[in-house]
Amino acid sequence: MYIEDGVETIGSKAFQKCSALEEIHIPASVTSFGEDGSGKIVDSADGITIYAPSGSAAEEYANSKGFNFVAE
Repeated sequence: MYIEDGVETIGSKAFQKCSALEEIHIPASVTSFGEDGSGKIVDSADGITIYAPSGSAAEEYANSKGFNFVAE
């Protein structure tokens, strides 16, 4: 899954029904996750890798929620 550059927020449970999701590529423009405060965009981080710029909000999110992270 590639998030388009310019997107600023990924909403809560945005990928909840994506059972085959293995990776999410997130641009530096994304600065917030989950408008309901839970920050939970999928049910489980198991087996999902987030690819994003080093030092980005996406890296912080990945590390705090247990996702694998790869800088790109």
